[in-house]
Amino acid sequence: MLDNGLAIVIVVLVAALVIGIGVRFYLKNKKPTNKVIKRSGVNTERLIESLGGKENIVLVDNSLSKVSVQLKDTRPIQIETIKQLGATGIVQNQDKVTMIFGKVSEAIAQEIKEILK
Repeated sequence: MLDNGLAIVIVVLVAALVIGIGVRFYLKNKKPTNKVIKRSGVNTERLIESLGGKENIVLVDNSLSKVSVQLKDTRPIQIETIKQLGATGIVQNQDKVTMIFGKVSEAIAQEIKEILK
C-alpha cells in the first residue's frame, strides 16, 4: 500500500492537471463579450490625407493583410507618405488603391471607417 501522504500528493497533482487543462480549454474557446477596439498604431488621419482627404474616399474594405480604398480621384495620392506610414506595397488601379499593411489592416480599415462617419 502507498503511504497516505504520497497518495494525497498524487491526487492533488492529478486534480491540478485536470483543472489546468479545463481552464486552458475554457479560455481558448471563450467568445469575447465586449467588442475590443483595435488600435493600429498607424496615423490614420495622415493616411486619409495622403489619399486625397475624406471627401475623396468612396469605400473602405480590407482583407487579412490589405486595405482597399475606392476613390473618386486617384491623382492626389501621395504614395511615398503611405509607404512612410508602414505600407509595404501599394497597388493602384483606375479608382482603387490597395495598400499592404499586414496584420493591422483590419484595425486600419475600422479606424478609417470611424473617422469617415
